[in-house]
Amino acid sequence: MQQVAYLALARAIELVGRAGICQALEVSDANIDLWLLKKATIPGPVFSALTDLLIAQGSPPSPPQPY
Repeated sequence: MQQVAYLALARAIELVGRAGICQALEVSDANIDLWLLKKATIPGPVFSALTDLLIAQGSPPSPPQPY
C-alpha cells in the first residue's frame, strides 16, 4: 500500500509542486523529503488527502501496467 502512496505523492508534486503539496496537506517540506526518500511511511489521512487532491486535479494515479 505504501508504494501506491509514494506514487501518489510524486504525481501530486508533479501537478501542484512541493510548496502546493505542503500547503494542501499542512505538512512540512521535511516530511515530504522523508516520504520521497521512503524513510517514513505516509500516514493514512495524508494518503487520503493526496488521493482527494489528485481526483480534484483530474489526474488520479495511473493504474498499474499488466504483466
